[in-house]
Amino acid sequence: MMKRALFAVTLTLILSAAGCLFEPRDPVEPGGGEEDTWVSVEEPKDVFVNMASGFSEIANSNYERSLSDEFLFVPNDRASQQYPVILQDWGKNEELDFLNKVKGDYTGERTIRFGDEDGNFQQENLEGDEPWVEGEYLITLEGDLSYGGIARFTFIRSGQPKWQLKGWEDIDYLGEYATSGVLRGQNPPGD
Repeated sequence: MMKRALFAVTLTLILSAAGCLFEPRDPVEPGGGEEDTWVSVEEPKDVFVNMASGFSEIANSNYERSLSDEFLFVPNDRASQQYPVILQDWGKNEELDFLNKVKGDYTGERTIRFGDEDGNFQQENLEGDEPWVEGEYLITLEGDLSYGGIARFTFIRSGQPKWQLKGWEDIDYLGEYATSGVLRGQNPPGD
């Protein structure tokens, strides 16, 4: 009994000397090595802001939270023929495994841009419960390796966040760039 009392007094003195246990910690700066701050998703295209930060930062949560559980990636015909087994039934789990692999293999700067340089899309239908946009995207790895294409991005209304990406379908090429299907095929999940 005496040992317990002595231990409790000693522990209390040590903790008191260290400061209050419930003092607030110093805030982490957004983008300070882990992940940018989550942007509230009020409109479907707001999803792209969080996906871009989740792609470029160390952590994946912004990208992951942006994907619906029903997420499906559909490659264009050429990528589908090049990687028929790898790209078949590419859902959310495969996308997150791919993201982890890309981040492990390309530790330098990674960016993804949705829309043209001004963030515009060629076509949009933002009505209903599954709105979509169609236009370009450009993925750049370590400043010199790029993949791009024209894709249709379909969103779904969800609880929180309000919108998530349900589908990414590569439908055409962007200049001479290989599409994201090729990037996914070259970096298969579990490899």
